[in-house]
Amino acid sequence: MNCPYCRKNVVGHSKVVMILGEGPAHASCHEQHTLSDRSFNNIHFSSLATEELHELKEMVMMELNARKLADPVNHGIELFT
Repeated sequence: MNCPYCRKNVVGHSKVVMILGEGPAHASCHEQHTLSDRSFNNIHFSSLATEELHELKEMVMMELNARKLADPVNHGIELFT
């Protein structure tokens, strides 16, 4: 069984991940591919329009702020960074 990224054998390697539709891959190869592909949890940033990226950023900031408010240690809210 070969890694779909580097084409080397994955048998015997300690860190192997299963890629849906691809099979086993070296964890380091998969991580490197994911970073270079600019994707996270099946969200491909390169395929999003600039406006969509801004909306995603706002949604992430709102979620982080909501979690800060739920945390009794942090009392402030950050609107913009």
